[in-house]
Order: sequence, then structure tokens, then C-alpha cells
Amino acid sequence: MEPRLMINDVGEIILHLPDGERVQVPKMKHNVVFLLVSSISRQYAGCEYRIHLDYSSGREIRREMIEGVLEHARHLHEKPTDVDIDVKPGHRCPILINVGIDGVTYFNHAMRSKWIMKARSSNIVKEPAVLYVYKNVPILAQPDIVIFKDGNSIIVELKTTSRDPRIISRAEELQAALYGYIFDQLGLNPRGVILVKVRRGLRGSILDMLDKVVNSLEKGRDLYTRDLVIYRVKVDNDKLRSIIDWALDYWLYRRNPVPRPGDYCRNCQHVRICPFARTYPLKR
Repeated sequence: MEPRLMINDVGEIILHLPDGERVQVPKMKHNVVFLLVSSISRQYAGCEYRIHLDYSSGREIRREMIEGVLEHARHLHEKPTDVDIDVKPGHRCPILINVGIDGVTYFNHAMRSKWIMKARSSNIVKEPAVLYVYKNVPILAQPDIVIFKDGNSIIVELKTTSRDPRIISRAEELQAALYGYIFDQLGLNPRGVILVKVRRGLRGSILDMLDKVVNSLEKGRDLYTRDLVIYRVKVDNDKLRSIIDWALDYWLYRRNPVPRPGDYCRNCQHVRICPFARTYPLKR
């Protein structure tokens, strides 16, 4: 039996684990019932107040976001499953993926269909659902590809961009590193974590590049081209654990969100309502 979330008669979120253990999930901000690794990485490496506004004010769906989801799905030969994909560009919508009953439904579906302990019977697994429970908080990791080889795992995270793929953000690198940390904590023997970043429109798919990915890891060399980057991510367990602790302090009501205003506020969709954004002329 795979892990599953349930809401009891008094509204508490209970995590049922395969060994029969039941974990009461603590109450978290915005009624979230589990955390996403991708959110933690953006929370720490970007502006935490932006994450706060995503949940409290909704998120605007932009055309480039939809293009990214579609391109990502093409590389994995999958249909896009993002809950926001049907929203028209320019409209705001609430985040539902890990909130309330919608979050419970998403979590349970992911575990039923792609729980890593079921999926690892295959050598190559696409988008497995990996559960890490830390201080009673379920943290869901969904790396794009996991290669199981000789009793070890190789984690491959895909990012697509319409710009220069050689520019890797702190959040992208941190997300991949957190996957490595979680795999290590779960005893999945991560041999390496690889971030693959491609320019959108590149012919072929990431599944066609896996030999290059493994060779890069075995030879200890990264690959940088105009349209493709294969980058080996370092995993520092002590630092990553402290980052997760820091992130949980926000979700568990121990502190307010930390704003990080800067020049990048210009591209933030919340800049008009954020009280911390720097004053500068906005594009009309």
C-alpha cells in the first residue's frame, strides 16, 4: 500500500504510511497539506514574499509558463498534468496543487500512480513521486527522470528555456540538489544529480540524451553548448537540511515571509501589490 493523505472527522490531515504508521500533519499556512521541493527551492533562492503572494493573491498564468509546461511534457513524451494548464493566459488563479482537499487528491493520485517504491522496478522512471517526511511534514519530490543502475540512482532534472540555457538560476540548482538530499535520506543511493537545461524547440527529447547524461557523470565533465547544458549538481546534506528547516519556519507559522526586493522585481507578477518592491518606472 502506498502512502496516502486523509482528512479525519475534525479536519486534521493524517498521513498513512505503508508500514501502518499514522502521522498527524501539522497545520500549515495557506491550508497546504504537503510541501513541494520546487516551492522550497524558489522560496529560499528567490523571494519568499513572492511565494507568499502566490498563495494569498493567486498566480497569473502567463503564456511562457504554458509554453514551458507543454515543452516539458514533449520531452518526457507525456501529456501535461499541471492543474493550471487550462487557465487562459493573463488570468489569475489560486494555487490548488497542494492546498486542502485538492492537495489531498493530487497527493494520493501521485502516490497511486507513480510512487517511487513501485516505479523503481524499471531502469528508467519518468516523474516518480518521492515522499520525504520531515518533522511530520510531507515533502513531495518529483524529479523528471530517475535512472536506476547497479543498485544506485541517477537523478535527472529537466529545465527548458527560450533564452540561453547556459544561465542556470540558483533556484534551479537548489531544486535538483534537494532531490539528491531526499534520495540520500531515503536510502535510494544517489550516484549523482544532473541538471539538463535545453533551449525550447531543440529537436529530439531528453530521453534521447540519457547516454550523454550518464557519460557526463561517469567522466566527471559538464557539457555546455548554445542549446544544451548538462550540469552536475553538488549536494551538501548539512546545508540542504538547514534550508529545509528555514523554509518550514515560514510554513509552520514560526515567522513571517522574508522579502528580497531587487531589480528582479521588475519581472515579478506581484510587483504592483507588493509592499516591498522597490520604486521604479513600470512598463505600461
